Amino acid sequence: MRYLSGEENGVVSPEKLDLNEDMSQPLSHYFINSSHNTYLTAGQLAGNSSVEMYRQVLLSGCRCVELDCWKGRTAEEEPVITHGFTMTTEISFKEVIEAIAECAFKTSPFPILLSFENHVDSPKQQAKMAEYCRLIFGDALLMEPLEKYPLDSGVPLPSPMDLMYKILVKNKKKSHKSSEGSNKKKLSEQASNTYSDSSSVFEPSSPGAGEADTESDDDDDDDDCKKSSMDEGTAGSEAMATEEMSNLVNYIQPVKFESFETSKKRNRSFEMSSFVETKGLEQLTKSPVEFVEYP
Repeated sequence: MRYLSGEENGVVSPEKLDLNEDMSQPLSHYFINSSHNTYLTAGQLAGNSSVEMYRQVLLSGCRCVELDCWKGRTAEEEPVITHGFTMTTEISFKEVIEAIAECAFKTSPFPILLSFENHVDSPKQQAKMAEYCRLIFGDALLMEPLEKYPLDSGVPLPSPMDLMYKILVKNKKKSHKSSEGSNKKKLSEQASNTYSDSSSVFEPSSPGAGEADTESDDDDDDDDCKKSSMDEGTAGSEAMATEEMSNLVNYIQPVKFESFETSKKRNRSFEMSSFVETKGLEQLTKSPVEFVEYP
């Protein structure tokens, strides 16, 4: 049995196991170890949610975790994480961010991707979410695109090597218009007032929120995101992003998928679309080559 199960009879030859993977290619060239409904310990209809699950999946090598964020209804108005419209329990958004910061890079130095399914329709609570990310993650949170990889058409994504020890946020990103400058100021002042007497032990290493290049043609997407569908579950009813949350988003900007031809024309590596299984299989059947080459 030792011989039959030994490395001499392995599917992969022993010398291949000593090779290091090439981590210098654009981020979109890799399969990423991801977690769905990360917070759940059991079924997604009535299971318990636990902060500990984020520690466990990160320590096991996961590089992408999901945060289903909802508006907290307590007097403190603290945002929570839970599976919406089910009997699953709620956990604190802030405690989840603290757990991620604690375990993010203990297993691997490569980037962590935070996939937000953001249903928080309160600007005040979205400001809290953004502030927690900035305060707790500090310098690890990638606030601005790297100088070598601007958010321009035709520019590839940075590699896992370029993004080592960095945390990236995927969340809806609103269009920044000059007329919204006063709203940004109000939200910033609101966040400052909210945390002026905070007892958190985490100090802001990078207090400024950097502004990335943004697009002005996502208004239709915001309207679409308000419409829930059976196919997309609660993801179809995400709230519009405030500027505070938008400022955290750079290399992973979710957009509504139109067609492979449209995506090729736009040629923006920082835009990504999600597919439910049925739609993914449909596209794979109709356009297999385009699906595989889709960035």
